[in-house]
Amino acid sequence: KVKLFLNANDEKIAELGGIVSDCFETYYYQVDNVEIAFKESKSSKKTYTQEIFTASLIERKVDGSLIKLSYAKDSIEVFLPIAGDFNIYNACGAAAAAYHSGISFDDIKKGIETYHSAFGRGEKIQYNGKELNVFLIKNPAGATEVINFVSQFENSKVLIAINDNYADGRDVSWLWDACFENFKANNKNLSFICSGTRAYDMALRLKYAGIETSMIEVQEGLLSAIEELAHSSSENLFVLPTYTALLAINKAK
Repeated sequence: KVKLFLNANDEKIAELGGIVSDCFETYYYQVDNVEIAFKESKSSKKTYTQEIFTASLIERKVDGSLIKLSYAKDSIEVFLPIAGDFNIYNACGAAAAAYHSGISFDDIKKGIETYHSAFGRGEKIQYNGKELNVFLIKNPAGATEVINFVSQFENSKVLIAINDNYADGRDVSWLWDACFENFKANNKNLSFICSGTRAYDMALRLKYAGIETSMIEVQEGLLSAIEELAHSSSENLFVLPTYTALLAINKAK
């Protein structure tokens, strides 16, 4: 049978196990002590009779997460070198698939800890001697998870670069569906630079999210915005670009 790995934290996804059990060899994975909102199922929550491959968050850092992977009596601590709680889920799912394919925890640890993120998915770039943490944003769900992560770190400056070129999508109304309000709810000490072809739309969105206008700067030119960010004295520097803005940043680094 083909092996199927399902996220047990997401009830709707987990329900698939009972539906396709005759066709697939089904396994489940889950993440402890990390809050990501999944839609609840209308049916009762499944009680699993089998062991669930589990990742537990030990420590959250700007450059990644220290986690513990466990299954049955086996466990190991691993540093995941890509930031964001959502990436813990990605790592846990991949590790579960590897484990149930006969790969040892030691080799899984080696694979995860030598991973290098690419093209804006928690990518780190050097610019004028400063390290910039880059997270591509392109839809409300993904942007909200990035916002939730970034807002946890004090003394941070955030460049949000929104373009509306063809590859980005011409309609930027999705900005109003992403929870930028969480910047204010989680952290009152962030400052922002808004850039890109829709820089003023982004600045307006932050204002309506409750961010003080004194903490919002508009720099339409992306290179000027990156220079401004790199000269900041803030401890943590984040860049949240759309697709074509990310391309321009990669050319400039």
